[in-house]
Amino acid sequence: MTWGNGYSGAISSSNDEDWFKVTLPSAGKFTLSFGHTYKKDSGSWSVTLYAADKATRLHSESWSNKSTGTDSFTMGLKGGTYYVKVDWNWSEVIGETYTLRADFASSAYWEDEVNDDADMAKPVAIGSAYSGIIDDSGDEDWFKVTLPSAGKFTLSFGHTYKKDSGSWSVTLYAADKATRLHSESWSNKSTGTDSFTMGLKGGTYYVKVDWNWSEVIGETYTLKVDRALNHASLSLKKSTVEYTGKSLKPTVTVKCAGAKLKKGRDYTVSYSSNKKIGTATITVKGKGQYAGASKSCTFKIVPKGTSIKKAKSAKKSFSVSVKKQTKQTTGYQLRYSTKKSMKGAKTATFKNAKKTTLKVKKLKAKKTYYVQVRTYKKMGGKTYASSWSKAVKVKTK
Repeated sequence: MTWGNGYSGAISSSNDEDWFKVTLPSAGKFTLSFGHTYKKDSGSWSVTLYAADKATRLHSESWSNKSTGTDSFTMGLKGGTYYVKVDWNWSEVIGETYTLRADFASSAYWEDEVNDDADMAKPVAIGSAYSGIIDDSGDEDWFKVTLPSAGKFTLSFGHTYKKDSGSWSVTLYAADKATRLHSESWSNKSTGTDSFTMGLKGGTYYVKVDWNWSEVIGETYTLKVDRALNHASLSLKKSTVEYTGKSLKPTVTVKCAGAKLKKGRDYTVSYSSNKKIGTATITVKGKGQYAGASKSCTFKIVPKGTSIKKAKSAKKSFSVSVKKQTKQTTGYQLRYSTKKSMKGAKTATFKNAKKTTLKVKKLKAKKTYYVQVRTYKKMGGKTYASSWSKAVKVKTK
């Protein structure tokens, strides 16, 4: 059979069994779909996947004939030849037509069955995510990772919600494949990613993924081993800084696995595009235990702010005089509202930074307005604005 095409068949007698052969060009994600129609409230099909030797059973399903539909299973396989056997478990399905289809997506980032022990472990690269499935109660998936040097590493495990029960078992072993270095039992009650971080020497390690509760059997997971700094959080006291004409270097706090890292010992910091209005970049480069990785964050440089010097009332309008601010500034924006909280405020833009008297018309008469001003600059199609000034109050005539 050619993957991507559907095939039909029928078990004609109690002595009949149907065999199919499929060849995969490379490693990847393999899905086998089996369609059938309802006959009785009993009866089931047996569908089994075998390795190239036609004897090693890789996966087996017993699918009920109680309803019309399509059942399927998915697993990671190496490139090569495989065999599928369709048979009956209960005689009610004899003589009934079925459909069989194999689908395949080439990928180096799926576990390759059989990888049920450390000797058959799937090699994984640092920093790449791999997918897998615990196919049945007898399955366990092993992965092999080689660390080029000592340091802090993070193992992350992603999964999706299925039921309010069920959990995964993830264990890290030393090079001898027997010494357990760390073990986790992660719940399947929510969609997300769990992880642990630890210091390891350079060398080879093994990861075993297994089930604790059967609800996770048949569910897809992702596994990734990465340098710990790639999972660190970078935070700034201020993500927006006013322009000064000098290089701006706000302090960045780096945390990894709940611990605050020390600048100089664990990482170095560099800045770029951090002088003019726009978006600046901070790059944290790991050193020591965190060497071999870097992470970045950004902050905005905005024009220096201004303030309202005076507000003047007029008929159904008002004007304000603002403190002149022309350095790295395109113009001003006024925000005004009848509420002190500025709820429902409207904004007016004035494009000439040299003009400091700003007027707003077509307002309601004898209404009190709260007014604020800020500077702004257009750069690369984006608008960078200062913070709003202190509000002043003015009443229209």
